[in-house]
Amino acid sequence: MFYANNFIKIRNAAETLTPRLECIFYNAVLAFTLQYPLLLAPLKKTDDEETIVIKLKLVSSYLDIVIARRIWNFCFLQIKIPHFCKNFSPGTSGEFLSAI
Repeated sequence: MFYANNFIKIRNAAETLTPRLECIFYNAVLAFTLQYPLLLAPLKKTDDEETIVIKLKLVSSYLDIVIARRIWNFCFLQIKIPHFCKNFSPGTSGEFLSAI
């Protein structure tokens, strides 16, 4: 029940802006659905409520930064080869731009 209860907490934070768990909401708005297993991974059954919130905030903040950087660099999450991202143009149907 521990992980199920925390999954419900994370899902609620993804659907409504929750104090101290704002990044979970922001990641969900950007349709990053893989955040749930990543958020549950560092949790232990022995963690108290404050430790759980701190871990969720830490992981979700990191994911928010990674997602924001990929969006800023026009590098979508589905692209498998990161070093091509800087020359990728989303308006060209997946073609890569030549270096200028």
